[in-house]
Amino acid sequence: MLNFAARKRQQVMRYILLVLAFIFFIIWIVSWLAFHVAGGLIHILLVIAVILFIIHLVRGRSAV
Repeated sequence: MLNFAARKRQQVMRYILLVLAFIFFIIWIVSWLAFHVAGGLIHILLVIAVILFIIHLVRGRSAV
């Protein structure tokens, strides 16, 4: 009887580890995609900021 309980516990632990591995893999994929896209967005925002800064420097101070 003890042997059956030990085997059952091992099967449950393997199942739990498999489920955790799958969940972590899905979270990793989703976060990689999200930050990959966000990284591109940050670069676009930086380019826009640099362009606006250059425009500000070229125009100079406007007369009142």
